[in-house]
Amino acid sequence: MRIINIIIPAAIIYFAACNAPKEKNDSFQNTFELAQEAGDHDAMIYSLTNWLANDTAAPNWVLDSLSFYHYFYKNTPGVVRDPKTALFYANKGLNENSSSTFLRDIRAKLMLEQGEDTAAVAEFTSLWSETQDPTYFWDLTMIEILRGNLKGADSMITQAQNNEEIKNKLVDLEDLQGQIKQSVRAEVAFIYLRGQHFMAQRDLMKAAEQLQKALELDPNFVLAKRAILEIQRYSSQMMR
Repeated sequence: MRIINIIIPAAIIYFAACNAPKEKNDSFQNTFELAQEAGDHDAMIYSLTNWLANDTAAPNWVLDSLSFYHYFYKNTPGVVRDPKTALFYANKGLNENSSSTFLRDIRAKLMLEQGEDTAAVAEFTSLWSETQDPTYFWDLTMIEILRGNLKGADSMITQAQNNEEIKNKLVDLEDLQGQIKQSVRAEVAFIYLRGQHFMAQRDLMKAAEQLQKALELDPNFVLAKRAILEIQRYSSQMMR
């Protein structure tokens, strides 16, 4: 009887110890999911940070999510931000999983924010080479437009538009100021870039034609709509 009395409490302690981490994990996840359902990004970031700080077995997606939410949501329109927090979590996640294309993509964009365009180009080039995802070729082309390398950008746009293999693949685009993520067909995304290319040359009429063409193919293309509004505003100011 004494042996049974010893075994039963020991078993209770063992199973309680096994269940405790799971209950803690569930509590952190439930808090995050509640904030996510409410659309409260600050609360989501807080709950994920708390989870990471208190649970050494937190799943990898917690770090991925912290990197993304700091990168995508922690910014104020019109204000230059310091991307070091997002970069900290991206690098921490890459220390756990160096091959994560998700985190490498975020890191490259953050490096671009910091003016490290050479490092960003190297990362996007590697991602494009490894995955053949046209999103990364789109990023590389946009960087060349921003650099003022319009001849190089023109060649890249033509190359993409002549590539039948990627024409119907999706390009993932982001608008940080409007906190909008959108996927559009590569065909449409590079027509939009052609419009941006003409805008960089101050040829607003040709830019508007390309942007309108992109909208005819995808009427819900948010970035194209905004670019046309910018052209209309600029044209109206020039006529005053």
